[in-house]
Amino acid sequence: MKKKELLKHIPENAEEPFIKRIRTPDGMALMTVLPDSNRVHFTWEDGYQTYDTETCTWSRTKITSPCYIVHWPCDEKSQKEAENFCKGSGSAIDQIDRYEYRISWRKSCDAQERKFQRIQKMMEDVPALPPRFVDWIKKRYQSAEDKYTRVHFTSLFQRVPDGRIVERIFRVVFFKNPEKMSVTEVVRGYASEIGAKEWSDWYYGTVRNFYGTKQRWWDKKSIMTYTPLQTDFYPKNLAVKRTPDLAERAIKAGLGKCLAEFINAEGAAGVAKMADALERVGRQKAKRLIAMNANSMMLITLDMCPKATDETLRKIGKIKIDITLGQIAEILGKGINANHFWKLMETTEKEMSCQDKITMYRDYLDM
Repeated sequence: MKKKELLKHIPENAEEPFIKRIRTPDGMALMTVLPDSNRVHFTWEDGYQTYDTETCTWSRTKITSPCYIVHWPCDEKSQKEAENFCKGSGSAIDQIDRYEYRISWRKSCDAQERKFQRIQKMMEDVPALPPRFVDWIKKRYQSAEDKYTRVHFTSLFQRVPDGRIVERIFRVVFFKNPEKMSVTEVVRGYASEIGAKEWSDWYYGTVRNFYGTKQRWWDKKSIMTYTPLQTDFYPKNLAVKRTPDLAERAIKAGLGKCLAEFINAEGAAGVAKMADALERVGRQKAKRLIAMNANSMMLITLDMCPKATDETLRKIGKIKIDITLGQIAEILGKGINANHFWKLMETTEKEMSCQDKITMYRDYLDM
Protein backbone atom coordinates (compact mmCIF):
# COMPACT_ATOMS: atom_id res chain seq x y z
CA MET A 1 0.00 0.00 0.00
CA LYS A 2 1.49 3.33 -1.10
CA LYS A 3 1.77 5.90 1.68
CA LYS A 4 1.11 8.86 -0.59
CA GLU A 5 -2.28 7.37 -1.50
CA LEU A 6 -3.15 6.93 2.17
CA LEU A 7 -2.15 10.51 3.02
CA LYS A 8 -4.73 11.86 0.56
CA HIS A 9 -7.56 10.59 2.79
CA ILE A 10 -6.43 12.14 6.08
CA PRO A 11 -8.99 14.82 7.08
CA GLU A 12 -7.97 18.25 8.30
CA ASN A 13 -8.86 19.47 11.80
CA ALA A 14 -10.81 16.38 12.83
CA GLU A 15 -12.17 16.82 16.35
CA GLU A 16 -13.78 13.44 17.05
CA PRO A 17 -12.34 9.97 16.47
CA PHE A 18 -13.96 7.94 13.70
CA ILE A 19 -13.42 4.94 11.44
CA LYS A 20 -13.94 4.97 7.69
CA ARG A 21 -13.31 2.65 4.77
CA ILE A 22 -11.29 4.22 1.97
CA ARG A 23 -10.53 3.17 -1.59
CA THR A 24 -6.98 3.35 -3.00
CA PRO A 25 -5.43 2.17 -6.27
CA ASP A 26 -4.05 -0.81 -4.32
CA GLY A 27 -7.40 -1.81 -2.82
CA MET A 28 -9.65 -1.06 0.12
CA ALA A 29 -8.26 0.08 3.47
CA LEU A 30 -9.69 1.05 6.84
CA MET A 31 -8.75 4.46 8.26
CA THR A 32 -9.02 5.12 12.01
CA VAL A 33 -8.65 8.81 12.95
CA LEU A 34 -7.51 9.43 16.56
CA PRO A 35 -7.21 13.20 17.16
CA ASP A 36 -6.41 12.86 20.88
CA SER A 37 -3.08 11.17 20.11
CA ASN A 38 -2.38 12.91 16.77
CA ARG A 39 -2.56 9.56 15.01
CA VAL A 40 -4.23 8.21 11.92
CA HIS A 41 -4.10 4.43 11.65
CA PHE A 42 -4.51 2.49 8.40
CA THR A 43 -5.34 -1.19 8.03
CA TRP A 44 -5.50 -3.15 4.77
CA GLU A 45 -5.60 -6.74 3.63
CA ASP A 46 -1.99 -7.65 4.39
CA GLY A 47 -0.60 -4.79 6.46
CA TYR A 48 -1.07 -1.80 8.74
CA GLN A 49 0.73 1.46 9.53
CA THR A 50 0.25 4.48 11.77
CA TYR A 51 0.82 8.12 10.74
CA ASP A 52 1.69 10.74 13.36
CA THR A 53 0.15 14.02 12.21
CA GLU A 54 2.29 16.04 14.63
CA THR A 55 5.70 14.72 13.60
CA CYS A 56 4.68 13.63 10.07
CA THR A 57 6.25 10.19 10.58
CA TRP A 58 5.12 6.62 9.90
CA SER A 59 5.44 3.61 12.18
CA ARG A 60 4.60 -0.05 11.64
CA THR A 61 2.51 -0.47 14.78
CA LYS A 62 -0.82 -2.14 15.51
CA ILE A 63 -3.81 -0.02 16.41
CA THR A 64 -3.60 -0.95 20.11
CA SER A 65 0.12 -0.19 20.45
CA PRO A 66 0.85 1.84 23.63
CA CYS A 67 -0.25 5.44 23.25
CA TYR A 68 -2.28 8.06 25.06
CA ILE A 69 -5.90 7.74 23.96
CA VAL A 70 -8.70 9.73 25.60
CA HIS A 71 -11.39 7.76 23.82
CA TRP A 72 -11.78 5.38 20.90
CA PRO A 73 -14.33 5.72 18.11
CA CYS A 74 -17.64 4.40 19.44
CA ASP A 75 -20.26 5.85 17.16
CA GLU A 76 -22.58 3.56 15.23
CA LYS A 77 -21.19 4.50 11.83
CA SER A 78 -17.60 3.64 12.85
CA GLN A 79 -18.83 0.33 14.25
CA LYS A 80 -20.53 -0.49 10.96
CA GLU A 81 -17.45 0.44 8.91
CA ALA A 82 -15.24 -1.84 11.05
CA GLU A 83 -17.70 -4.75 10.76
CA ASN A 84 -17.93 -4.44 6.98
CA PHE A 85 -14.13 -4.41 6.61
CA CYS A 86 -13.06 -6.92 9.30
CA LYS A 87 -16.06 -9.27 8.99
CA GLY A 88 -16.01 -9.82 12.74
CA SER A 89 -17.91 -9.05 15.91
CA GLY A 90 -17.36 -7.05 19.08
CA SER A 91 -16.25 -3.46 19.43
CA ALA A 92 -14.73 -1.73 16.42
CA ILE A 93 -11.24 -1.51 17.95
CA ASP A 94 -11.30 -5.16 19.08
CA GLN A 95 -12.23 -6.23 15.56
CA ILE A 96 -9.37 -4.23 14.03
CA ASP A 97 -6.93 -5.52 16.65
CA ARG A 98 -7.84 -9.16 15.92
CA TYR A 99 -7.66 -8.50 12.17
CA GLU A 100 -4.14 -7.06 12.52
CA TYR A 101 -3.07 -9.90 14.79
CA ARG A 102 -3.97 -12.38 12.04
CA ILE A 103 -1.94 -10.31 9.54
CA SER A 104 1.06 -10.33 11.88
CA TRP A 105 0.68 -14.05 12.54
CA ARG A 106 0.53 -14.91 8.82
CA LYS A 107 3.61 -12.79 8.08
CA SER A 108 5.51 -14.41 10.95
CA CYS A 109 4.59 -17.90 9.71
CA ASP A 110 5.63 -17.03 6.16
CA ALA A 111 8.97 -15.65 7.38
CA GLN A 112 9.61 -18.75 9.49
CA GLU A 113 8.77 -21.01 6.56
CA ARG A 114 11.14 -19.11 4.24
CA LYS A 115 13.89 -19.35 6.85
CA PHE A 116 13.23 -23.08 7.30
CA GLN A 117 13.46 -23.69 3.56
CA ARG A 118 16.73 -21.70 3.33
CA ILE A 119 18.26 -23.84 6.09
CA GLN A 120 17.10 -27.13 4.51
CA LYS A 121 18.52 -25.97 1.15
CA MET A 122 21.88 -25.23 2.79
CA MET A 123 21.89 -28.67 4.41
CA GLU A 124 21.69 -30.29 0.98
CA ASP A 125 25.37 -29.32 0.54
CA VAL A 126 26.44 -31.53 3.46
CA PRO A 127 28.00 -34.78 2.13
CA ALA A 128 26.35 -38.14 2.71
CA LEU A 129 27.36 -40.18 5.75
CA PRO A 130 30.35 -42.50 5.31
CA PRO A 131 29.40 -46.07 4.37
CA ARG A 132 28.34 -48.16 7.38
CA PHE A 133 28.74 -45.19 9.73
CA VAL A 134 25.87 -46.30 11.97
CA ASP A 135 27.33 -49.82 12.12
CA TRP A 136 30.61 -48.28 13.28
CA ILE A 137 28.78 -46.38 16.04
CA LYS A 138 27.08 -49.55 17.26
CA LYS A 139 30.32 -51.52 17.30
CA ARG A 140 32.26 -48.68 18.93
CA TYR A 141 29.89 -48.17 21.85
CA GLN A 142 29.17 -51.81 22.56
CA SER A 143 32.81 -52.39 23.46
CA ALA A 144 33.76 -53.50 26.97
CA GLU A 145 34.94 -50.12 28.26
CA ASP A 146 31.63 -48.46 27.39
CA LYS A 147 29.13 -51.16 28.34
CA TYR A 148 27.90 -49.26 31.40
CA THR A 149 27.43 -45.95 29.57
CA ARG A 150 23.97 -45.41 28.10
CA VAL A 151 24.34 -42.13 26.18
CA HIS A 152 27.23 -41.21 23.87
CA PHE A 153 28.06 -38.31 21.55
CA THR A 154 30.14 -38.70 18.39
CA SER A 155 31.42 -35.98 16.03
CA LEU A 156 31.91 -36.49 12.31
CA PHE A 157 33.86 -33.86 10.32
CA GLN A 158 33.16 -33.23 6.63
CA ARG A 159 34.01 -30.48 4.14
CA VAL A 160 31.21 -28.63 2.36
CA PRO A 161 31.48 -27.00 -1.11
CA ASP A 162 32.21 -23.50 0.24
CA GLY A 163 35.40 -24.83 1.88
CA ARG A 164 34.18 -24.81 5.48
CA ILE A 165 34.21 -27.80 7.80
CA VAL A 166 30.90 -29.02 9.20
CA GLU A 167 31.00 -30.86 12.52
CA ARG A 168 28.06 -33.25 12.76
CA ILE A 169 27.29 -34.39 16.30
CA PHE A 170 25.26 -37.57 16.86
CA ARG A 171 23.55 -38.55 20.10
CA VAL A 172 23.62 -42.33 20.54
CA VAL A 173 21.41 -44.00 23.15
CA PHE A 174 21.44 -47.69 24.12
CA PHE A 175 18.52 -49.26 25.97
CA LYS A 176 18.34 -52.26 28.32
CA ASN A 177 18.46 -54.48 25.28
CA PRO A 178 21.97 -53.76 23.93
CA GLU A 179 20.77 -54.49 20.40
CA LYS A 180 18.29 -51.61 20.60
CA MET A 181 19.93 -48.30 19.74
CA SER A 182 18.70 -44.85 18.71
CA VAL A 183 20.77 -42.32 16.77
CA THR A 184 19.86 -38.64 16.49
CA GLU A 185 21.89 -36.04 14.61
CA VAL A 186 21.61 -33.16 17.08
CA VAL A 187 24.01 -30.48 15.82
CA ARG A 188 25.73 -29.25 12.66
CA GLY A 189 28.36 -26.63 13.41
CA TYR A 190 30.38 -24.78 10.74
CA ALA A 191 34.01 -23.65 11.11
CA SER A 192 37.09 -23.01 8.98
CA GLU A 193 39.03 -26.01 10.35
CA ILE A 194 38.59 -29.36 12.03
CA GLY A 195 38.06 -29.13 15.76
CA ALA A 196 37.81 -25.34 15.91
CA LYS A 197 37.05 -23.99 19.38
CA GLU A 198 34.20 -21.88 18.01
CA TRP A 199 31.75 -22.30 15.14
CA SER A 200 30.88 -19.48 12.75
CA ASP A 201 27.27 -20.66 12.97
CA TRP A 202 25.41 -23.82 13.94
CA TYR A 203 22.05 -25.53 13.61
CA TYR A 204 20.25 -28.14 15.68
CA GLY A 205 18.18 -31.15 14.65
CA THR A 206 14.52 -30.88 15.58
CA VAL A 207 13.36 -34.51 15.25
CA ARG A 208 14.44 -37.27 17.64
CA ASN A 209 15.84 -40.47 16.11
CA PHE A 210 16.40 -38.76 12.74
CA TYR A 211 19.76 -38.17 11.08
CA GLY A 212 21.18 -37.42 7.65
CA THR A 213 18.68 -36.35 4.98
CA LYS A 214 15.68 -37.21 7.18
CA GLN A 215 16.56 -34.69 9.90
CA ARG A 216 15.02 -31.22 9.94
CA TRP A 217 17.15 -28.25 11.04
CA TRP A 218 16.70 -24.92 12.76
CA ASP A 219 18.97 -21.96 13.42
CA LYS A 220 20.61 -21.55 16.84
CA LYS A 221 23.55 -19.33 15.95
CA SER A 222 22.20 -16.33 17.87
CA ILE A 223 22.45 -18.24 21.15
CA MET A 224 26.01 -19.59 21.17
CA THR A 225 28.84 -20.38 18.77
CA TYR A 226 31.17 -22.59 20.82
CA THR A 227 31.04 -26.38 20.88
CA PRO A 228 28.34 -27.27 23.43
CA LEU A 229 29.32 -30.93 23.87
CA GLN A 230 32.38 -32.98 24.77
CA THR A 231 32.26 -35.66 22.10
CA ASP A 232 34.01 -38.72 20.78
CA PHE A 233 35.25 -38.55 17.17
CA TYR A 234 34.77 -40.67 14.09
CA PRO A 235 38.39 -41.16 12.98
CA LYS A 236 38.22 -42.69 9.51
CA ASN A 237 37.86 -39.43 7.59
CA LEU A 238 40.02 -37.16 9.75
CA ALA A 239 42.19 -35.64 7.02
CA VAL A 240 44.43 -33.54 9.25
CA LYS A 241 47.96 -32.54 8.31
CA ARG A 242 50.88 -33.60 10.51
CA THR A 243 48.99 -36.59 11.93
CA PRO A 244 51.43 -39.54 12.05
CA ASP A 245 50.29 -43.07 11.31
CA LEU A 246 50.81 -44.00 14.95
CA ALA A 247 48.18 -41.46 16.02
CA GLU A 248 45.75 -42.66 13.34
CA ARG A 249 46.12 -46.27 14.50
CA ALA A 250 45.71 -45.29 18.13
CA ILE A 251 42.54 -43.34 17.32
CA LYS A 252 41.04 -46.26 15.43
CA ALA A 253 41.98 -48.59 18.27
CA GLY A 254 39.93 -46.64 20.81
CA LEU A 255 41.54 -43.35 21.84
CA GLY A 256 38.63 -41.29 20.58
CA LYS A 257 37.99 -39.81 24.03
CA CYS A 258 41.61 -38.67 24.22
CA LEU A 259 41.48 -37.10 20.76
CA ALA A 260 38.19 -35.36 21.56
CA GLU A 261 39.65 -33.67 24.64
CA PHE A 262 42.76 -32.51 22.77
CA ILE A 263 40.66 -31.05 19.94
CA ASN A 264 38.11 -29.45 22.27
CA ALA A 265 40.95 -27.85 24.25
CA GLU A 266 43.23 -26.68 21.43
CA GLY A 267 41.37 -27.02 18.16
CA ALA A 268 43.10 -28.63 15.18
CA ALA A 269 46.49 -28.09 16.83
CA GLY A 270 45.42 -30.59 19.48
CA VAL A 271 45.60 -33.44 16.95
CA ALA A 272 49.29 -32.78 16.26
CA LYS A 273 49.99 -32.38 19.98
CA MET A 274 48.39 -35.73 20.73
CA ALA A 275 50.26 -37.42 17.89
CA ASP A 276 53.59 -36.05 19.15
CA ALA A 277 52.85 -37.29 22.68
CA LEU A 278 51.95 -40.76 21.40
CA GLU A 279 55.20 -40.95 19.46
CA ARG A 280 57.17 -40.06 22.58
CA VAL A 281 55.48 -42.62 24.84
CA GLY A 282 55.97 -45.39 22.28
CA ARG A 283 53.91 -48.27 20.99
CA GLN A 284 53.79 -50.38 24.16
CA LYS A 285 52.69 -47.54 26.43
CA ALA A 286 50.14 -46.47 23.82
CA LYS A 287 48.61 -49.94 24.07
CA ARG A 288 48.29 -49.43 27.84
CA LEU A 289 46.42 -46.20 27.23
CA ILE A 290 44.14 -47.84 24.69
CA ALA A 291 43.31 -50.62 27.15
CA MET A 292 42.28 -47.99 29.73
CA ASN A 293 40.26 -45.90 27.22
CA ALA A 294 42.53 -43.06 28.35
CA ASN A 295 41.70 -39.39 28.29
CA SER A 296 44.08 -36.54 27.43
CA MET A 297 45.39 -36.03 30.98
CA MET A 298 46.39 -39.69 31.24
CA LEU A 299 48.42 -39.36 28.02
CA ILE A 300 50.01 -36.10 29.22
CA THR A 301 50.94 -37.72 32.55
CA LEU A 302 52.48 -40.78 30.90
CA ASP A 303 54.36 -38.56 28.46
CA MET A 304 55.95 -36.57 31.30
CA CYS A 305 56.33 -39.54 33.69
CA PRO A 306 57.04 -42.77 31.75
CA LYS A 307 57.09 -44.77 35.02
CA ALA A 308 53.54 -43.80 36.00
CA THR A 309 51.48 -46.89 36.92
CA ASP A 310 48.05 -47.68 35.56
CA GLU A 311 46.58 -47.00 39.00
CA THR A 312 48.11 -43.51 39.10
CA LEU A 313 46.96 -42.76 35.55
CA ARG A 314 43.39 -43.84 36.29
CA LYS A 315 43.15 -41.72 39.42
CA ILE A 316 44.58 -38.63 37.76
CA GLY A 317 42.31 -39.28 34.78
CA LYS A 318 39.23 -39.08 37.02
CA ILE A 319 39.87 -35.41 37.85
CA LYS A 320 37.48 -33.16 35.89
CA ILE A 321 38.45 -29.65 37.01
CA ASP A 322 40.60 -27.90 34.38
CA ILE A 323 42.44 -25.71 36.91
CA THR A 324 43.44 -28.74 38.97
CA LEU A 325 44.62 -30.63 35.88
CA GLY A 326 46.67 -27.64 34.76
CA GLN A 327 48.38 -27.44 38.16
CA ILE A 328 49.14 -31.19 38.13
CA ALA A 329 50.72 -30.86 34.67
CA GLU A 330 52.79 -27.94 35.95
CA ILE A 331 54.03 -29.97 38.93
CA LEU A 332 54.86 -33.06 36.85
CA GLY A 333 56.64 -30.83 34.33
CA LYS A 334 59.19 -30.05 37.04
CA GLY A 335 60.32 -33.67 37.01
CA ILE A 336 58.27 -34.87 40.00
CA ASN A 337 57.52 -38.61 39.95
CA ALA A 338 53.79 -39.05 39.25
CA ASN A 339 53.44 -42.12 41.49
CA HIS A 340 55.15 -40.37 44.40
CA PHE A 341 53.08 -37.23 43.84
CA TRP A 342 49.75 -39.04 43.85
CA LYS A 343 50.68 -41.17 46.85
CA LEU A 344 51.44 -37.96 48.70
CA MET A 345 48.07 -36.54 47.69
CA GLU A 346 46.27 -39.58 49.07
CA THR A 347 48.09 -39.58 52.43
CA THR A 348 48.12 -35.85 53.15
CA GLU A 349 45.35 -34.41 55.35
CA LYS A 350 42.46 -36.55 54.11
CA GLU A 351 39.91 -33.90 55.11
CA MET A 352 41.49 -31.44 52.66
CA SER A 353 40.23 -31.17 49.12
CA CYS A 354 42.44 -32.30 46.22
CA GLN A 355 42.74 -28.70 45.06
CA ASP A 356 43.93 -27.51 48.48
CA LYS A 357 46.50 -30.33 48.67
CA ILE A 358 47.89 -29.44 45.24
CA THR A 359 48.10 -25.75 46.16
CA MET A 360 49.98 -26.62 49.35
CA TYR A 361 52.36 -28.91 47.43
CA ARG A 362 53.04 -26.19 44.83
CA ASP A 363 53.83 -23.74 47.62
CA TYR A 364 56.27 -26.30 49.05
CA LEU A 365 58.03 -26.72 45.70
CA ASP A 366 58.36 -22.93 45.33
CA MET A 367 60.06 -22.53 48.71
